[in-house]
Amino acid sequence: YQRRVHGGNACAPMVGGLGMVASTNEGGPLIIGEPVHGTPQHLEGKGIANPIAAMRAAVLLASRLSPSFDPSYYFTKAVEQVLMEGKHLTPDLGGRATTDELGERVMQRFDALLSLGSEHEEVFRDG
Repeated sequence: YQRRVHGGNACAPMVGGLGMVASTNEGGPLIIGEPVHGTPQHLEGKGIANPIAAMRAAVLLASRLSPSFDPSYYFTKAVEQVLMEGKHLTPDLGGRATTDELGERVMQRFDALLSLGSEHEEVFRDG
């Protein structure tokens, strides 16, 4: 069993808070991705939780599943662009957007970046 935290609780404030940090738990052939914050029960049902950590966990899993392509470059760029826009941010990031609004905007940017193709060779793994 190995836990890989990509940031961690201590680093979370440096990257925007716990809603931004994901981790993987790996053991043998098994891997689980998750936000480091767990389940923010105080936000349950309010529709204002930051979805980026959960989305980042999914990207970490996808990058492990694909032997030739790592989507994390495009996802990180998409998140950066959305944060810089500042229009679709959840309350923990200083905005008024809902979970769905932030998640949808990140996915729109992610899809747009992926559609640009393989201009950035560094996202492709050797193999």
